[in-house]
Amino acid sequence: MPPRKSKRRRRTNKRRNAYGHLNLAKRKSIPRISPRNNASPFDLTRIGAQDIAFTDNVLNQSYRYEAICPYYKHELPKRCHSLKDWSARKLVEALFSNQNDELKPCESNRWLSYLIDTCPVSDSWTIWKRVWHYILLSERDTPAVFSIFYSKFGSNSSFYCHHIPSLRAHISARSTNEDRTSYITMNCLSRRHRFETLYANVHMPSLVNDLNRYRLLAPNYLVLLNLSGIDLSKSYHYLTSLSSLCFLNVSGCNIDSASLMSIFMAMKASKLQKLSCIVLNDNPGLDYFNEKTEIPSQIQYLEMSANGDGGSHVSSFISIANAGFAGLADSLKLQYLLKRHLVQIPGLHEQLLLDYRLIDQMYDPTADIADKCIIPWLKRSQVHRVRGVKSYIRKYTKRAKRSTGASSSSSSLNDSESLKRRKVTRVNFKKFFDM
Repeated sequence: MPPRKSKRRRRTNKRRNAYGHLNLAKRKSIPRISPRNNASPFDLTRIGAQDIAFTDNVLNQSYRYEAICPYYKHELPKRCHSLKDWSARKLVEALFSNQNDELKPCESNRWLSYLIDTCPVSDSWTIWKRVWHYILLSERDTPAVFSIFYSKFGSNSSFYCHHIPSLRAHISARSTNEDRTSYITMNCLSRRHRFETLYANVHMPSLVNDLNRYRLLAPNYLVLLNLSGIDLSKSYHYLTSLSSLCFLNVSGCNIDSASLMSIFMAMKASKLQKLSCIVLNDNPGLDYFNEKTEIPSQIQYLEMSANGDGGSHVSSFISIANAGFAGLADSLKLQYLLKRHLVQIPGLHEQLLLDYRLIDQMYDPTADIADKCIIPWLKRSQVHRVRGVKSYIRKYTKRAKRSTGASSSSSSLNDSESLKRRKVTRVNFKKFFDM
């Protein structure tokens, strides 16, 4: 009697017989339908590609601000006083001859960094000081070139950020950006004060990263940032990453109470530790400060529009008269506060001071090269009348007064002790030699 087949084997046979009529092995492959080729010459992935008149008011194409020269003419004086000056001048002309091209700035910066690193002289600043002088004199000092020189020679006491000409040199016939030169001459606080004026369509995270990169070059540096007239309603949170921000001007930037409170919360979370002055003019979203509003203790100066009772509830602050003070530039305003001991920032004139300003105009690559260089500094040098603005400084408590008084008394005692002369013992000549 033949053995009985298992049920499991019968089930598999049934399955094979059930699906055998489909003939999956001999089935022809179904051809895939290829996507239709769009006959339109425009890229449909871009918003508004077919609409020529479309303008994006929120996101704009950023530009390479770090590779753009402050001026389009690079003239130098005709006279050379020594062979060292002549060689430095020829090196500058060879490196930056075609800086208006797109690829040339990167190549020239690489060659410049390579030549500085391979210099056989130990104190190479004595040689490269003349090269830096002619770079500043010809207005080829882009932000990228400045960062290279500061990373190599920023520790030298004779390093300077700008060329401030004398009166005779300023009246000379050499073609310069007069708005830039006059603004730097009038508002510069020290030889380590660097000015940059940029257009509004700058990528904010890239700008913050570039400013934070100076921590490796200069541990003690400060940033003055003026963003007046630029919409920061969706990008204000990038400012909390600026570790060395000292003075912030956000006038007319659509800053409301919620965004300001978030900045204050970031300061309480040990961010923006150096921020001591903030300007909040022309922001309708800032209704008022309640009595419960806690402003961080590191804020020493506050400026805001006087809309009704907008500043009457600012606790631990007192208002000061600012008839002509509110219209000053940020650097002169900070100098005014320091000289009158209203704000305390120790070692300001010895540190690197980066003064950045963004104007309320977009960079147009198709515009004239002269206009692209002149317009930013022309707008920055314009004097605007500021009305209906109140300035506040922080009150000093009794404990702070006592501490300052004790420190001043101790410092005066130390000074008096250091000025005391030693008692000189007189020796008789005859007694000394026993004559």
